[in-house]
Amino acid sequence: MIFNVKGVHEKNIGDTIDTYQHNPRVDLLAPAIRLGSLAYDPLNPDPVFRHYSWDANWGTSFAGPLVAGTAGLMLSENSCLSPYQLEYILKKSANSSVLGLPENLKYAGRLGTGALDAGQTLLNVQKGTPNSPTFNPQSEFGCNNPATRTFIVQGVEINSICKPGAASNGVIPKLIPILTNGTPPYTYRWEYLPGNNATLDALNIAEPQIIASTGNNVAFFRLTVYDNSPIQKVASNSFHIQLRTSGWDLASRDLYMDMLDEPNTMSTYDPRTYNVWKSPDIWNRWEADDLYGMQKPEYFTTDSNYLYVRVRNVGCEAAPATAKLKLYWTVASTTEHWKTDWDGTAYFPGTSLPLGKMITPASGLSIPVLQPGESVNIRRGWRAPNPNDYYPGTDHMENCFLARIEQSASAPYGMTIPELTNMPVSINVINNNNIATHNTWSTDLHPGNQHDFFMLVGGVAALSSNTTYTLQLVNDKYINKHFAGDLSSVIKTTVTLDKTVYNSWKAGGFKGTYAHKNDATYQVTFDGMNMELQNIILKPNKLFPVKITFELINGAETTDYTYTVHFRQIAEIKSLNNPIVGNGSYELNTKASKPQQRPSPEETGKTTKSAYSVYPNPTYDMISVIYEGARKEVTLQLTDLVGRVLLSKQGQIDLAPLQISLAPLPAGMYILTVKDQSGATEQFKVVKQ
Repeated sequence: MIFNVKGVHEKNIGDTIDTYQHNPRVDLLAPAIRLGSLAYDPLNPDPVFRHYSWDANWGTSFAGPLVAGTAGLMLSENSCLSPYQLEYILKKSANSSVLGLPENLKYAGRLGTGALDAGQTLLNVQKGTPNSPTFNPQSEFGCNNPATRTFIVQGVEINSICKPGAASNGVIPKLIPILTNGTPPYTYRWEYLPGNNATLDALNIAEPQIIASTGNNVAFFRLTVYDNSPIQKVASNSFHIQLRTSGWDLASRDLYMDMLDEPNTMSTYDPRTYNVWKSPDIWNRWEADDLYGMQKPEYFTTDSNYLYVRVRNVGCEAAPATAKLKLYWTVASTTEHWKTDWDGTAYFPGTSLPLGKMITPASGLSIPVLQPGESVNIRRGWRAPNPNDYYPGTDHMENCFLARIEQSASAPYGMTIPELTNMPVSINVINNNNIATHNTWSTDLHPGNQHDFFMLVGGVAALSSNTTYTLQLVNDKYINKHFAGDLSSVIKTTVTLDKTVYNSWKAGGFKGTYAHKNDATYQVTFDGMNMELQNIILKPNKLFPVKITFELINGAETTDYTYTVHFRQIAEIKSLNNPIVGNGSYELNTKASKPQQRPSPEETGKTTKSAYSVYPNPTYDMISVIYEGARKEVTLQLTDLVGRVLLSKQGQIDLAPLQISLAPLPAGMYILTVKDQSGATEQFKVVKQ
C-alpha cells in the first residue's frame, strides 16, 4: 500500500474504501490520516513509557480539534471576529491546490474549499486586525468587512393573527421573513417546534401561510435560511404566535419579532429581543412622499416634517371606523412617563418648555374601516421643536414618537391592559399591541465629523423613594454575541454626564465597566463594547441631561458600515417587571460621503435634476436605470411600501442601462433605491402593471 503523503483524499492511494469524509456539505479538509498520538495498553509492562506507546492513527476525531484549535488562535489574534467571519477566513485561506490533484478529481464538489492552512489563516487574520504590523483597513478579513456582516432573520411580516377559517373575509396568516445582510436567492426551511398546533402550506418556501390550527391555536415555528454568498451564510429564528379566534384587533408592531400578543412576550422566547423602542410601524419623513424609511426630524420655522404610522387589523372581523389614532413627540429620555412627558404638562429641566406634545388633534385621527388582514399608512404633518431652545448651541436634538390606537371613546380606551401613569411608557407599549413607540436615530459619520446625541435620564416618577439605577451603553454585538463589527477601532465614544449624576456615581464608588473617566469634565469614555455606570441613586421625577458624542477615529476605515449602539437605563428594583426603564438606539453609518440632511427652506424651491433615469415607468416587466456620467458601481434595491427588500442587484452603470426584472412581483407600487459606492442614494417610485 502507498501511504498518503501529499493531500490525497484516500487513506491509501488508489483505495476508495478508506477515505476522508466526502459529501456536498463538507466545508474544509483537515489532516486526519496517520497523525501521531499516544496509545494506551494496560498490558504493556514497559518501565519507561508505563503502558503508553507512540502510534499513528486517523479519523475525524483528529481533524476536528485541528480546526477548532486554529479558530482559537484566530480569536486570540482578533477577539471580535464573528462565527461567520471565522468560517469565512478559514475557507478563504484554505489550500485549494489539493482539489486539483488527479487522485482527488473523482471527488469534485465534495471536498469543500480545500485543506486547512493554519499558517495562512493567521496571516490573513493579522491583515484585518488593528495594531497588527500587516493591518490593512481594506482587508476582507477584518471584523468590519461589510461583505461578512452576520446574516440575520430580523423577524417576519405578518398580515393577520386570526385562526384559519375564523376571519370574516377568509384571510389567513401569511409569514414574510425580514432578512438582513444576506445575498439572494435564498433557500428556506421551516420546522415545527414543540407546542405547535398549526400547519403551514409548505415548509420550503419563502412566504408560507398558516392553513390550519387546532387545540390552543399556537403557531410555533423555526425558520432557517441559507443565502447565496460565495461562502454561504445561514440565519435562523423562531416565532411563537398565539392565534385569535374572534373579534377585530387594530395594532402596530413593536419589532418584527413582535407577534402582536398582549402583553408582548417576544423577550420571553429570546431575551435579546427586548427593544420595544424601535417600532417598524412608525417613521418620519421630510416630505409627504409616502416613502418608507426613517429620516431624523429637522427643525425649520416655515416647514413641517411628516410622521407616518402603519395601522393593521390583525383580527378576525372588520374594524369599525370609530377607532382613533393619537400621535405624540417627546424629548428623548430614558423614562418617558405616560402621560405627562407626552401631552405638554411636564417641562424640560429648568425651563417652561414642554417635554412633549400631541401631534394630532386631541380627538385623534380617524382610522378607516379595515377588513381582517388589511393595513393603512396614516400621515400627519408636524413641526419639530427648536433644538436651540432645549440644548443651547446645538442645531439638532432627538425626538421620540408614540402612537396610540384608541379602540373606544372612554378609558381604558379599548386597551387590553389598562395603561399605567407616571411610569415609563414602555410598560404600556409591552402590555398593549395598539401602543407603539420609536426611539432610534441614525447619523452618517465622515472624516472630521462628530455627532452629539442628547438624552435625559432620571428617576421614575411613580416610585416613592430614591432608586438605584445603572446607565449602560452597549454595542449591538455585546447583546448578540454572533454579530460582526468592531466599533472600538473606528469610532471614539464619550458620554458627558450632568454634574449631579456624575457625583452620584462617584458617591457610589465609581462602580461599573468603562475605559476612562474625567472628574473635571464629568466625561466617561466607552470602550466600544460595554459601559456600565452602576450604583447611581436618582430622585423620583428628576431629569438630567446626558450627551453622547460619536467621532470617527483619525485614519479609521470609513467604508459603508452601520454600527448599532444602545443607551439604556436599568432600575435595580424587583417591583418593575422589566428592569430596563428606557432605551435609545443609535445607528452610526461610517461613510466617506457628506452626511445626509434636509435641504434648507430656500433650497426646497429649487429643482434638482436626478443623474439617474428610470424607464419604462409604469412597467410590465423590466426596469432600466441609466446614469448620465462616468461609469460607476451601484446597487439597485427594490422594496415594497413598508420597506421589505424584494429584489437586489449590483453592477456597473452609465448610459448603458442596468436592468432589474419585476416579473416575479404582483402589480402595485414599489420603491427603487439606487445606491453608489460612496453611500449616496436616490429613490424612485415605480409601478408594476
